[in-house]
Amino acid sequence: MQNLTVVSSRVRLARNIEGLPFDLSSRPEDAQAMVTRVVSAMCTMPLYDSFRLYMMHDLQENQRDILRESHMISTDFQKNAGSGAVLVDEKDRLSVMIHEEDHVRILSVTEGDDLKRAMDQAFQVDDTLSRQIRFAFAPDLGYLTARPVNTGTGLRASMRLHLPMAVHFKQIGSVYQIAARYGLNCRFACGEGSEGPGCLYEISNQKCLGVTEQETISSILNVAGQLEDMESLLRSRLMADERLWTEDQVYRAYSVLRSSRLLEEKEFLTFWSSLRLGMRLGMIRPDYLLMERLLEETGDGHLTAYGEKPRGESNLSALRAQYVREQVRNLDAPLL
Repeated sequence: MQNLTVVSSRVRLARNIEGLPFDLSSRPEDAQAMVTRVVSAMCTMPLYDSFRLYMMHDLQENQRDILRESHMISTDFQKNAGSGAVLVDEKDRLSVMIHEEDHVRILSVTEGDDLKRAMDQAFQVDDTLSRQIRFAFAPDLGYLTARPVNTGTGLRASMRLHLPMAVHFKQIGSVYQIAARYGLNCRFACGEGSEGPGCLYEISNQKCLGVTEQETISSILNVAGQLEDMESLLRSRLMADERLWTEDQVYRAYSVLRSSRLLEEKEFLTFWSSLRLGMRLGMIRPDYLLMERLLEETGDGHLTAYGEKPRGESNLSALRAQYVREQVRNLDAPLL
């Protein structure tokens, strides 16, 4: 059964080429040779034609923003690209960052709770590269990585969850405790701090050493299932005790997103959260893929490309409002 509390799932694999130092910033010739080597290995993948190669130093700031907002590159990679490169398959939401903190970082993102598919896609790329490249590996440790905390499986798996009930009923502390019992990390997914607009949280594994990939995935799925059960119980409590207030919040958000002319990012996230809650409660026709897409495509990079205008807070607020209006205008809100 689909876990609708989960907005998206992601898997990242860290790998390093045997015999090369982790940091190649002072050896640009080796960094460039590594790009060529990885691309050549990827060419043997049956679906390689769907990948596109970007040299980071050739990209404009806006293009880098779009890749980050789509979760195809990391924030650190965007800021410190140097001689890095990235292979991107936009259709299947796969990427291979070359010369990030590790020599190779494979990213796979899926909509909703399909964490297993994200893992399968990432390991398909890993298998392709491993047939052509020998990665640094120690029998007693596993894959060797730039950060010791990633040594072992080199796997970082995460799920982004929408937890409006835990926030409303002040149960975020319980969320952190559930995650901690399974050795998982929990953090607010939209900036720093423990709470904020959007009610979005991310759970991810802390350990890569002494656990298998399957155990990591199982723990994350288990915690996500428990949090879905918690949200379901709290939604029932909300509708029993605060139905009129809830309807007001949902329909206010529905009206604003369909008609606003200026929409700042924090304001959008607040209304986005209420609208998605309305979908869970049957007040709004559900379209969870649309809601997940809105989180990415209302970022500065996407909006700048969408509007083909120079950046500026007023421009972005206007573009955000326009884009959201166009996307949500076909959502129905049945009268209760």
